[in-house]
Amino acid sequence: VCARRTSRRAMDTDSTTAAAISRSALSFCSVGDAWFEGGRANVLSLCRSQRSFAQKSKVNTVVSYWLDGDDQENVLSSFPVPVKNIKATVRRSEGGIVAMLVEVPGKEGSKAEQRVQVFKEGVLVADEDVSAMVKSFSPSAFFQRCQISSDGRKVVFVGEPAGGDVVDFCSEKIINGKGEGEVLKKAPEPKFEWRDHMGEQLDTTILPQIFCLDVAERNCTCLSAGMKEKGTACGQPCLAEDGTVYFVGWPEETPTLRLGLLYCINRASTIFKTTTDKTGQIEVVTDEYAATSPIVSPDGHTLLYQVAREEPFHNYAVELKEKSIEGGNEESTLVPVVDNASKGEFPGLFITRDRLLSEPFLGESWVVAETAWHCEKAVIAIRRCDGNIRRLFSSRIGAGSISILARAEIEKKRRYRFALKHSTPLSPGIIFVCDVVVDGDNIQEERLLKVADLGGEAAVDGEWCTLWTHIERGNVAE
Repeated sequence: VCARRTSRRAMDTDSTTAAAISRSALSFCSVGDAWFEGGRANVLSLCRSQRSFAQKSKVNTVVSYWLDGDDQENVLSSFPVPVKNIKATVRRSEGGIVAMLVEVPGKEGSKAEQRVQVFKEGVLVADEDVSAMVKSFSPSAFFQRCQISSDGRKVVFVGEPAGGDVVDFCSEKIINGKGEGEVLKKAPEPKFEWRDHMGEQLDTTILPQIFCLDVAERNCTCLSAGMKEKGTACGQPCLAEDGTVYFVGWPEETPTLRLGLLYCINRASTIFKTTTDKTGQIEVVTDEYAATSPIVSPDGHTLLYQVAREEPFHNYAVELKEKSIEGGNEESTLVPVVDNASKGEFPGLFITRDRLLSEPFLGESWVVAETAWHCEKAVIAIRRCDGNIRRLFSSRIGAGSISILARAEIEKKRRYRFALKHSTPLSPGIIFVCDVVVDGDNIQEERLLKVADLGGEAAVDGEWCTLWTHIERGNVAE
């Protein structure tokens, strides 16, 4: 996707219509998210026209691409000013719904706009400015997990509330009251405190919270209202089908250890729940030191989450647990902590994204997760009845790191399709599509298909020769 071919033809920089965008006009792509539709893999990208670099135009476009080799593309959105970032993108397979959080810089002298956009089958159905309540979207992917309801009416996301003081650790210029020139004012220095099991923490007042946008009513509410006043940062929301929202709260531990831009996975945390109509917050997991990454099973009966030790070392293995939401609140450990694994054995669960996948359940018997398997990323399947671990895809694809781009349920509770990225130190990446078939307590892989090679291919057309893949990844030598 990053090695998208370019040509001398370019879009009209004065136009922002979908008709003016063509695949040949794009010279910069950054992958935002991926999903399946009709069994085909789709990738969402933030793009600029190649002419925009030479002429400094201000056109940014969000485009979705198919990954199976045809030339179909779908322009979702276009902005007349440079988009600072697409903070999160989420897609639910039901109804072809896409939600995006987009930060659009304001014009000279005005503040940036925080916008939530919702698309159904490629058509923009909602574009709401939530800047009145949200000063900025989540500063870290560690907290973010944007969620959208299956009917597209509710979008749940993480953001920094508008209003309140924020400590800025950089020098700033101010004009003195007499207008006699500039006075340099130095902002407070960052305060660091080291603990072996926590790492450095910045003394700031930035506390992300959970928000919900009602697309139909066009109003935005804070679901974690009151928790900021308690010094609790919130993130990693999970929206269940019944409207319940599960999320993680990181409490303020001491006055000098306020949760800020730098967070450590080793910090104490609790899982809470609320609803999209904001009826208060209730603690769900209370007997663990650090419980994070809540995921609700498709039937709504089970809560999956990961647990850290109270005094862990860095780069440690975590536990994977599940808890019954209805009836008894029974909990069980799917994957315990592995301290000393033998060579070739499962080394323990190391969450490479700091959180679980948003859709980890395969049928009723298996859970899929990404982990670090010694020096490689790996995909594993965990059998829920006995905790049996099986490494997926590596025997068919070969040595190297494998990560999941997208997952779709092709046959209900039986066949699942994965878009995978395989990479090695010598290859930036190859995209594969593979099916996984679940039959009770058994699982097997079928129909592996290579669909795209992201590495080493120069796109030559006239005077243009680009090698975006290596530039994007900083491989200067290559």
